[in-house]
Amino acid sequence: MDGDHPVRAGLVAARGGPAPLRRGGARPQGDGAALLPQPAPAALAASRRRARGDRGAAGPRPARARGGPHVTDPAYFEHLYRTDPDPWLLDSAPYEERKRELTLASLPRPQYRRAFEPACAAGQITQLLARRCDEVVAMDLVDLALERLGQRALDRVDARRGSIPQDWPEGAFDLVVLSEVLYFLSPEDRALTARRTVESLTGDGQVLAVHWRHDFDEAASRPDDAHADLHAAGLRGVVTHVERDFRLEVLERA
Repeated sequence: MDGDHPVRAGLVAARGGPAPLRRGGARPQGDGAALLPQPAPAALAASRRRARGDRGAAGPRPARARGGPHVTDPAYFEHLYRTDPDPWLLDSAPYEERKRELTLASLPRPQYRRAFEPACAAGQITQLLARRCDEVVAMDLVDLALERLGQRALDRVDARRGSIPQDWPEGAFDLVVLSEVLYFLSPEDRALTARRTVESLTGDGQVLAVHWRHDFDEAASRPDDAHADLHAAGLRGVVTHVERDFRLEVLERA
């Protein structure tokens, strides 16, 4: 029964209803308590809003120009990394640690052959993927981020400088990880990224997509809609986990 599973039982108890984690197979393994929602302290939440540009407004916002050239300009992100070595609190926020645990626990298979992770940042997810993949192609357009990734000395990781969809690597992947990246892309680049994702998948390939749900100024699209192009490109969800702050999906060919 679903309630017998520690993760699901904990989520049910915390929320007073069924947890929104759905899969047509095995459920995540591990300590359920560690995966429960953990409210961020006010100072941490304020820091996240400053770092991400989020104003905390969940409802409709006045019409404005979304995103801008800066969101795909390496200089913009280089400035963020020079100002703060951890600009999105990826190494320090319990929220981010918990989200990574959920992200990796949601992968249906214990091992993958070749994964592609664009916008890998300093490798916080990359180092976890390296334990479950024979090879990980990790890409970022920020030199400082790649330098910090290199300091992790991960044997199975092929680190490259570039951005999607323009620098999509050759070859096939049985896992593509799209974490906190789609909403930075223009609608055209986002649709092209979805198509290239599908084209590069092996027959049994899967896509893991996870994105912050709240609106923020740098977003070129509404974050909660960032997964729509993946479905439109012919993918279907096999795992879905939705919380107030983020949406996580594992998808494969329909």
